[in-house]
Amino acid sequence: GVNDRLELATVHRLLVERKVRSLALGGVTFVDPPSATVGAGVEIGPDSIVHAAVTLTGRCVIGPRVTLQTGAWIRDSVIDEGATIEPYSVVDGAVVGPGCRVGPFARLRPGTVLGREARLPRRRARPNDGSRSPRMRGAALRAARGSAQLGSRECTGRRRGVSRRVEELRHEACGELGHRALRLRHDGLAQIVPVAAGQD
Repeated sequence: GVNDRLELATVHRLLVERKVRSLALGGVTFVDPPSATVGAGVEIGPDSIVHAAVTLTGRCVIGPRVTLQTGAWIRDSVIDEGATIEPYSVVDGAVVGPGCRVGPFARLRPGTVLGREARLPRRRARPNDGSRSPRMRGAALRAARGSAQLGSRECTGRRRGVSRRVEELRHEACGELGHRALRLRHDGLAQIVPVAAGQD
């Protein structure tokens, strides 16, 4: 029997390994079998590929020739023939039609149904060629793109409509920093640099 949590985890891993072995003998390719987590209620069609660190839990039906990329997490879902789930995407209680491509880093909520050969997301992010900084979190950093200055009363950056909170931060910093500006380096980090008099 199972006497503690460690033994429980060991038994669970043995059951997962048994399931992975059964699917592999049925024609499913596991790129890194020890890292995969496959529940007892999962069915996978032949010629499908399961990459490293994929989790399949609950009642899942995976069709033939499906590709599950690294880190995909799928629960109680149907993935139809020829679909691809890109890295680190979450599919929870959804139906993905034939030939669909989901992700990377996408999330399908319960009840979502994707038709044949759908793409999610539809838009592709613009490549970072060095002229654009990476995505920045927070309204303050977003408003600081371009030449937005802390000592200025109006934002001269490329984005208009600065939020009230950003205005408060700018005015608070104005007295402490004097003639200084907030600039963004090529790696997206902000730094305070001197600004010549008359430029604020």
